[in-house]
Amino acid sequence: MYRRGAGLRPPDRGVALVIEDYPAMLITCRRILESAGFRTLGAETGAEGVALLKINRDEVSIILLDWMLPDMYGDVWLDEILRIKPDAKVIFYSGHYLSEELLDSLEGKVVAFLRKPFSAEQLLYAVEAAEAGDPATGVEGRADGDSQPSA
Repeated sequence: MYRRGAGLRPPDRGVALVIEDYPAMLITCRRILESAGFRTLGAETGAEGVALLKINRDEVSIILLDWMLPDMYGDVWLDEILRIKPDAKVIFYSGHYLSEELLDSLEGKVVAFLRKPFSAEQLLYAVEAAEAGDPATGVEGRADGDSQPSA
């Protein structure tokens, strides 16, 4: 993994789209991904995120999608994202309780679920597993919150 300050540029890993309405979280996720070699796009609403995806469909390799957005819940935007880019690698995350039923409905649609707060290591673990096509990634982080990947 690339380490800041080593005098090397991180490898170009494509574009990550981060859809998050809380500015500090949006900036933090973008910085983490940029330090790992991604170029990033940020959106504060689902509508902005979908618009960016339509313009950058072929370049976007990973999408981080928050559950609670001001214009609609993330699962609704997830369906729209998958209509635009059926092979999208989406990491869904939330700080809110999500029912087992909702988490089960995400199975097969997202590559991972992270519960906020999550660490940079947990985010990068989910991204790397998604890039590798790791079928074991699945939907992580059930309602009890104890199944996050360990860093």
